[in-house]
Amino acid sequence: MDQSYLVDEAAIARAMVHFVEQEKMLVEGAAVVGVAAIEQHRLDVRGKKVVFVVSGHNVALETFDKARALAAKAR
Repeated sequence: MDQSYLVDEAAIARAMVHFVEQEKMLVEGAAVVGVAAIEQHRLDVRGKKVVFVVSGHNVALETFDKARALAAKAR
């Protein structure tokens, strides 16, 4: 591994909301931390091959509602 990044809860929440709104997939926070890292740290991945394993659809609607509220507050 060459690099690692920490992401905050708000970035994860925004990525969860993005997946619902744009990809029509309800996924848990752990499944979108890669997307959250790119967004939060403004990583330039243009022209690069980037792969994410998006798994984990086991998210309660109550949890997603909290994520949506956090994402809205953080924008």
